[in-house]
Parts: sequence; structure tokens; C-alpha cells
Amino acid sequence: MMSAKRRVKNVFNGPYIKAILKREKVQRPYIILDNLLYNVGMKEYADCAKNRIFDLKCAEELLADDNIILDYLNLSMWLDKKALESCKEIILGYVSEKCYERIVDLLESQIRLVEIENDLISSYQEMKIIKLLVDLFHYAVTRKGKMTVFERKCICICHLLELTSRTLVVKVYWKIDTGIANIKATSILCKLPLYKNNCF
Repeated sequence: MMSAKRRVKNVFNGPYIKAILKREKVQRPYIILDNLLYNVGMKEYADCAKNRIFDLKCAEELLADDNIILDYLNLSMWLDKKALESCKEIILGYVSEKCYERIVDLLESQIRLVEIENDLISSYQEMKIIKLLVDLFHYAVTRKGKMTVFERKCICICHLLELTSRTLVVKVYWKIDTGIANIKATSILCKLPLYKNNCF
């Protein structure tokens, strides 16, 4: 049986913790087309697949709505569930129907998880500091109420992360981190050669 400590680590994944601390929503799930084709032995057809997707009538709309994200630094294409379904015929030219259905099922399960995570984030952001502190004391110190060690740890961690996200140090850190990331990205992009069809 999995220990409470390991179960807690599984619940508090990187994107979820980062979203809480940045006071943002967890990003919708995507699949990386390049990785998918690599895993099915079709890596050499990645550029061809991307160009076929760009030629779709709905490509411009999918790009505008962030259903398709272009990672210019890694020259890769990310597809969410809507984009995956819109590009189904193209993708089925490289992967089996069974593989495609598994990917859709995976994205659907991840979408449900992200919805739960974002609802939880919103509920904590609406709580006042005094309420967070009182609840944290209640769960961590007095240990009142019937709940498992796992449940108590998860609740305490949520409270601590939300309280931490409201500190000045964390807010300043994310501003600096974002600024450095933007400078690095601009520097790398300036060195990239120009490609046809959105740099692919």
C-alpha cells in the first residue's frame, strides 16, 4: 500500500504548486505532437504533420484560441483536446486508431483533474488570511475531526501554499523569474533561423 507521504507527492505535482504560488490557474493539458510521433517511430514526419495542420481551415482559429501552441524554442507543437480532435484525420496518418483513442482518453482525464485543481485554487484564493490561519491551526495542531493522515496533510499543505503565495517575497520572486525568462527567450529567439510556416 502506498504511504501517505508518497500519495501527497502525487497529489501536489509541479504545475499545481506553481499555479498556487503564482496565483494563477493550472494550464489546460496538451500533448506535444513531436513527442507523440517520436514515440511511435514517426519522428521524421513531424515537420510534414505540422505543415498539414497549418493548412487546415481552422488552424488560424485554433492558434488564436491557444488550442495549438507553438514552442519556438524547441520547435515543437502542442495540441489540446479540441486541436487533437480537429486534426484527427491528419494524426491518424501517423498513429493507429487505438493509440489516438488512448491519447484522447488521457487528455480527458487530465482535463477533469485540472478542473478540480482550479476549483480548489479558487476556493482558497477567496479565503481571508485569518480564516486560513485558524483552519491551519485546527488541522495541524489540535488535530480535531475524523480524517486520515493523508487528508490532514493535503489540507495543511494547501493552506500553507496559499498563505505563502500571499507573501511579498514570493510575489517579487515571480516577477523577477518572469523577467529573466522573457530575456532568455528573446535572446534565443533572435538566434533562431527563420522557417516557413511559422518557423517550422
